[in-house]
Amino acid sequence: MQKKYSLGFAVTAIFCLMAITIYLIHEPARSHETWMKWFFGRLFLETGEFLTPSRSTLYAVYTSLFLPLGYPVGPIITRVLDTAFIFSGLYVLFRPYTGPILGLACALVWLPGMLQLGAAVNGLAFASLFWAYAFRRPPRGRAEFSLSYAFLILACMFRPNFTLLIPIVILYDVWRLTRGAGFSSLVPTLRPRRHDWPLALVLCASFLFTFNQSDHRWNNGWYIDLTWFGVSPNSLSVASQVGTLVQWTIISKHKGDFNNHDIYFVVKEEFGEVNSLLDVITRYDLYLGVLYSNKQILHTISMHTDIGRVLYHAAIAAGSHKLAYPVFYMLLLVGMIGFYRSQTDTEEKRHFVEILGATIFLTLPLLLVAPSARYTLFLVPLFGAAGLWYGHYLLDRVASAIQLNPGWRRFVKSVVILIPFILLSNGTSRIVPAFKEIGDGAAWDRPYLVKEVYGGHFQDIVSKLKSCKGIMMTNQATFIGAFTDIPIDRVYSIFEIPPFGRLGDKAYNGLRPDRIDCLLMTPDEIEQETQSLTTTRSRYLNYVVPYIEYLKSKGANTYRFDVGPSIDVTVLK
Repeated sequence: MQKKYSLGFAVTAIFCLMAITIYLIHEPARSHETWMKWFFGRLFLETGEFLTPSRSTLYAVYTSLFLPLGYPVGPIITRVLDTAFIFSGLYVLFRPYTGPILGLACALVWLPGMLQLGAAVNGLAFASLFWAYAFRRPPRGRAEFSLSYAFLILACMFRPNFTLLIPIVILYDVWRLTRGAGFSSLVPTLRPRRHDWPLALVLCASFLFTFNQSDHRWNNGWYIDLTWFGVSPNSLSVASQVGTLVQWTIISKHKGDFNNHDIYFVVKEEFGEVNSLLDVITRYDLYLGVLYSNKQILHTISMHTDIGRVLYHAAIAAGSHKLAYPVFYMLLLVGMIGFYRSQTDTEEKRHFVEILGATIFLTLPLLLVAPSARYTLFLVPLFGAAGLWYGHYLLDRVASAIQLNPGWRRFVKSVVILIPFILLSNGTSRIVPAFKEIGDGAAWDRPYLVKEVYGGHFQDIVSKLKSCKGIMMTNQATFIGAFTDIPIDRVYSIFEIPPFGRLGDKAYNGLRPDRIDCLLMTPDEIEQETQSLTTTRSRYLNYVVPYIEYLKSKGANTYRFDVGPSIDVTVLK
């Protein structure tokens, strides 16, 4: 029996490894937000200073370990390591309810969705949370207790909103430890022990990251130099909340016309002075308006699953898409209640509630204000638990009808359990297109990630920029700053230009040949830009285009590289 169990686990693990490898090969390029971590990883190597903790100093330091390997080797290795850690977090989440073999399959089902929801730090934070609660499962000793808190702090270091969970967990542990023996029982627990070294390590790293901040002009919650904005950029919380309220103001008051209502003007007209998170939160009237008009949350959550999409399209065929929502949420509620009741052990029930409550508490408020796919990761344990209950419920109804030999019977049971689990996940709909590309063959003929970023012209473009005093770019700035030897201080973003005024106005005088003598622009993308809180297009037309003409009058040349959307490199020699 043990040999069969080991063989089944090995075969499943190999299958998962192959599927993940193929998926990663065909996955799109990383986001601007991730490249910024590499940008500050290089800054850390050169200066020993850190990125603001609200933007995950930990990940920037982590990428610095692989920067010497260059591009694309460094990003490939970190992507594999990121994926392995996220996969392990999903595995420890599902394994207690499925067993080891089925746990691997369940982790594989949810992995694509975890990898595609925003920057890598989102998935890494939730994987850390899953590990933290895995170490809280009984039986546990001092080492597991310390590791639980260490992983919880790691989650906070990846995503700062997880910090809200720490005092709640501490209060819960204090209550659990003192409910019988009183507060005197806390003394032995608080006394440091040798098993506490992982917790001490992450605490020291957290303090170090906080008190050795870089003074680089991009080290803020916005990731760009915003001296023109008038809103404190130091906090990611302020940046994200202001951005959210502006977005909903534009949608509700201006019918979604983003191009004519830049964030600068909306803040000035609607908010007045905003210098802290308190200034944002006190605008409760705006928050209430957002919550009242935010019916999109129903759609965002349900469309995050395959069954939600099926119900949605079926409801449209029946006459109204609104019919899908009550059916979907009733299914989910029945699944959650059933899964909770299926837990016979009190500790298991408490563990289930801890994970579910923590993830909902942390991300549902974000989703209420800003219904974005990146805030739906709390659905992983929620929908995962519901899907498993439906699977076991279905198995109980068909088990007697399965008349097969023991080996095939075990396989068929696993399939029956996985069917509703898959339907309540978002994995298959995301991974199928990636596997479909295998037949096309295009991805195998190009270097990993290079085509998506520069279409194979990376070295040619860099060679044009080597001798520049300063380079202004669109979204490529962080990538150039991270993966070339061009000094970081020579790299500028187009967003340091204000969304008002024109070249020659007193509002902005940063475009000068002694400061910026090269530009890297993507005109095609600028022309197609829509629904951006602060547009590239107005800056490009009012400042960059006339400045390029000015540089050409001084002898500059423009080189065009066809990389899908073309890239224009203007260089003053």
